[in-house]
This record gives sequence, structure tokens and C-alpha cells, in this order.
Amino acid sequence: MTNRPRDIHFKSAKSLAPLGKTNNDICIAQLHYSVFRHVARVFQMVNATMVRLDLLTEGFARLVGSHDVAFELLERYVKPKAYNPWNEQEGIKARNIWRTNSNKQLEPIRRYRNHLLHGRLTPGFYANDFYFPKMGKETNYLDWRLITDLNAIGANPKDFDTGRNILSSARLETLEYLETTWKKYLL
Repeated sequence: MTNRPRDIHFKSAKSLAPLGKTNNDICIAQLHYSVFRHVARVFQMVNATMVRLDLLTEGFARLVGSHDVAFELLERYVKPKAYNPWNEQEGIKARNIWRTNSNKQLEPIRRYRNHLLHGRLTPGFYANDFYFPKMGKETNYLDWRLITDLNAIGANPKDFDTGRNILSSARLETLEYLETTWKKYLL
């Protein structure tokens, strides 16, 4: 698909045609690389010295971004002639169809991302590392006083983990989904 080893640029439509490749194949390749870059960035974040709220938020945004791009890739792959490869609205349609019909296990990650990005700031605390509510526990701590006040009695320590562990767990769930689903549909 590319001109490697000479350069990394994609081949022209004319040079791809004899190989039986089309613009749809270029689109799939670009989507694949986009998923890879999102997941690679999350790997960097998980290996940071500490995962504070800003990295946790970016990490979940990147993970859900990788989900959306993967959903579009999968939907376009299983229905190769259904979507124009260079039409963003059709890409959005493809990812939404896949998300609605074929994905449930990644929804907790999307909900956690939505909480981090679209709700009030997630409270946390520092105890040799930064701790935040685990996925599925985030809405139990909308009242920050439950964990930030010195006399707080409402927090359950089992509801919290380090930002690194929360992000790492979501990353591993994402990789498992991608590996399983890609083997099923792309191989």
C-alpha cells in the first residue's frame, strides 16, 4: 500500500489498481494506523511517572478515540462498498452502526471518559500516588467532600485505584477487544 522502503507515502490509485487495491483499502490502512497511534500514546501515558487527572482524562479520550476509529474500520471492512472512503459523515455513520450493533463491552470505558470530559472534575487524592474512583464508581463521588474533606467518612477505599492502574486496565480491555474482534473479522 505504501512506497516503502523508498518512502512511507501511499501508492497512487493507478499503481494500486493492478494489485486489486482501491481507495477503500487506503481508507482501512489509514484507520488502522490511527488506532495504533491512539493506543501507542496511551501506552506512553501508562508508563509515565504518575498518572494525574490530566493524563487520566487524555488517556480515556485516546482510548475512546481508538474505539471509534476501530468501529469505523470494522464496519467499512465488513461492508466495503457501503461507505465512501473520503466522506467523514459516512465514516461517522459507519462507526455509530458498529458501536450500536456490535459493541457492548467497551461501554464502561466510554462512560468513564464521558464522566471525565463532560462532567465535573473527578475528585481524587494523593497518597504516594494519585488515586481516583474506579470505573463504575465515579458517580458515587459527585460530592467531592466524600473524599476531599479531612473528616470524610463516605469513601470506600475499595472504590479507588491509582490513575495508572485504572488507565492500564482500560487499555488492556481495549487491546483485548481489538485483538479478538480483528481476528474474527480481518483475518
